[in-house]
Amino acid sequence: ALDTLFDRVRAMARGRGLPQLDALADAWRLETLVARGDVEGAAQIAADRGFDALARGPDQPGEWRIRTAAGLAVAQLHLRTGQAARALQILRPLRATAERQQRALDVARVDTLLACAARLRGETPAMLASIAAALDYAAAHDVPRVVTGVAVEIDPLLNAALRGGATALPDRSRAYARRLRQALPTRPPPTGESLSGRELAVLGQLCVGRSNKDIGRQLDLSENTVKFHLKRVYEKHG
Repeated sequence: ALDTLFDRVRAMARGRGLPQLDALADAWRLETLVARGDVEGAAQIAADRGFDALARGPDQPGEWRIRTAAGLAVAQLHLRTGQAARALQILRPLRATAERQQRALDVARVDTLLACAARLRGETPAMLASIAAALDYAAAHDVPRVVTGVAVEIDPLLNAALRGGATALPDRSRAYARRLRQALPTRPPPTGESLSGRELAVLGQLCVGRSNKDIGRQLDLSENTVKFHLKRVYEKHG
């Protein structure tokens, strides 16, 4: 259904000569593909659209909406494949711009992703500070999607924030974090679903004793992408 919606939005945007809406539809599609685990599909859209360069580029009048959408989407792609440093190169200036323009909702959305990046880098104080800021906004305005509406794992962040001790979160934010954690879907047991062609290729290389780096060289993939495919294999088969 979402794919059909994206196609309709793009058709309307192109028919009416609305290039920014066309680009926004692709940014939303990219984010949806990341949520589904289709890293290659998301990366293709990002490359075709030049979203990485757009997100890192200078601020242009009237382009903040598409730059924010592209930046958030590409940052989630980088986080999903373990590339926290690349995500931070996008997220930090994106947050600074949103804060300068007093777009508090976007600041909070970026804070959630900054927390994800800090977690990947093992930077616990930075992770707790960022997720606490996002939760503070979400609780004050009752907008759970600021925290839960991202295509990366959120439960570890909520658990870490709640374990941070009585002083880590104000009471309102702590209660909201518990509410969000309870509302998260339960992870299903391993399904044994079939592996994709790329997952089979990575697994085959692993079975002959190659390291992740060597697998990446053999299959022309980054080491982080190899790790992502292996994670999917483990999830599918327990």
